[in-house]
Amino acid sequence: MKKILILFLMFLVCIQVVAASNDLRIQDIRFNEFVDAKTSVDFKIYIKNIGSETLKTGLPVQEYINKEENIGFYPYAALLVNTRNPSIAANSMQIIDENGIGTTVFPSYGEIKYIEQNPNPNRDGDIPQPYEVIIEGFYVELNPGDTAIIDTRDAYLDYSLYVPVTKLSLEPYIQEINFIAKQEGSEETRVYPAEIMINPTVKQLDNNTFFAIDGGCINLNEKEICALAQNDVITFSVNDQVQKYDMYGFFWAWLNQVFSDGKLSDPIVIDNVELTVYKEGLKIFFKQ
Repeated sequence: MKKILILFLMFLVCIQVVAASNDLRIQDIRFNEFVDAKTSVDFKIYIKNIGSETLKTGLPVQEYINKEENIGFYPYAALLVNTRNPSIAANSMQIIDENGIGTTVFPSYGEIKYIEQNPNPNRDGDIPQPYEVIIEGFYVELNPGDTAIIDTRDAYLDYSLYVPVTKLSLEPYIQEINFIAKQEGSEETRVYPAEIMINPTVKQLDNNTFFAIDGGCINLNEKEICALAQNDVITFSVNDQVQKYDMYGFFWAWLNQVFSDGKLSDPIVIDNVELTVYKEGLKIFFKQ
């Protein structure tokens, strides 16, 4: 009985190591004013402890554009550490307290313990017992009201955010990128939608010629023009007229790849619009 009581008290202590609620909140994310699609960009992220207790955290953050493409949480504190050679001094980060006073800190190696509960019943219909999780890594401590500032320019291994082409446009456009900061041991999440201004992804070279830096669809000269790749086949279309091109199924397609200075397809003409795929993108030419 005494042994059971000791284990129960240890369980109560462990369960308070990390609170179940998520006290990490993203306050701001700052990009350059304009960025190019198909490039990687640096940014500053501001993460605050909104709780009433000091947090030991690796600052786990997840970012994604499309929910179906989201990736797991990555401990941003580890960005400042050369994990391949931890003996090299870590880069520093700024922590701003609730009075606006800044302090320079360095992530340090340690572990976090918390309790997880599997809500799914086992074969006997019983809920499994809670269990302890130990995570080793690099952490910082945030007092209540503290805000950690991570600048990806200070990261080892050149960590930055890749910005894909999500729209073909002759004008700059706004792209929303979702960020989540989640405290270790918490299932609660809250999305911070950051906006980034993307430079035009289509350029007009002359009155009749345009160049898109990637495939997709765009309305030009009152025509909807598309070039969509799937596996090795490109589907070209102008309004309702469609033509498919196999980039690797023909001998001439191979010659285009090897000898034509970046050209990946022969010119395809649909409704007086000539479409040619290059390694750098799509050339659109309106024939007279």
